[in-house]
Amino acid sequence: MQPTASSSSSSSYQGPSPTVPSTSQPPPQQPTAPVSAQTAVQASSTSSSSSSSSSSSSSSSSSSSSGVQPSAISFLSPPRSFGIVEKGVYRSNAPEQPAQLAFLRTLGLKTVVLLSPEAPTRTLLTFLDENGIQLRHLGITAWKSTSGWKPVSEELIKEGIEHVLDVRNHPTMVMCSSGIHETGTFIGCLRKMQGWNFNSIVVEYRFFAGSKSRYVNEQFIELFDLDLIRLPKDVPEWILDAQRMLVRLCQYSCC
Repeated sequence: MQPTASSSSSSSYQGPSPTVPSTSQPPPQQPTAPVSAQTAVQASSTSSSSSSSSSSSSSSSSSSSSGVQPSAISFLSPPRSFGIVEKGVYRSNAPEQPAQLAFLRTLGLKTVVLLSPEAPTRTLLTFLDENGIQLRHLGITAWKSTSGWKPVSEELIKEGIEHVLDVRNHPTMVMCSSGIHETGTFIGCLRKMQGWNFNSIVVEYRFFAGSKSRYVNEQFIELFDLDLIRLPKDVPEWILDAQRMLVRLCQYSCC
């Protein structure tokens, strides 16, 4: 006789239910084709070209929005001894480089006074002719002094100052080959006429001359006779202000 399992014993079992393993599996991944080196290079070049084109387009749009075209930009460089003397009056050495000539074009010059005896270069003459600037070459006629020690003649300084003091010639530029000796002496005499004290005149002269300053030029400035100069009919306002100031100083000292 075979033993049989009782139904009561099987129904009264309270143990944990057995875990049934899950039959669901993740979907199989599709195999990817290997990427060749040539394809990778082409992709990188395409992305770089697109980024460069976008950057160039953005830069061009920004330049167009600012109203400045890259082709219209030119370099400007003032001459080595350039300086502003007074309103409408400049000083400089003889410019040669295209960037220096482009800078002078922005000044809107009407006349140029050349104090050195050397003839101007063809480049400078062409620039003056193209821009309608009148050249007055005083150095070729009244440069050398008859006195032995004087570096320049009084006639050169006299004619130059009378030219500068006429507002009909403004804007004007005074220049020589170096922009130091003849121009420095000329500006020193002009400052003397403005009522500058001699120490201030020498400081300005040596600032532009540097190690090339000459004592004989300073001596010429100190001894220059202002009575030689005839004031033109139309003088600039800054020379009138200087004369009014000198009159006030004289009245104050006499009181």
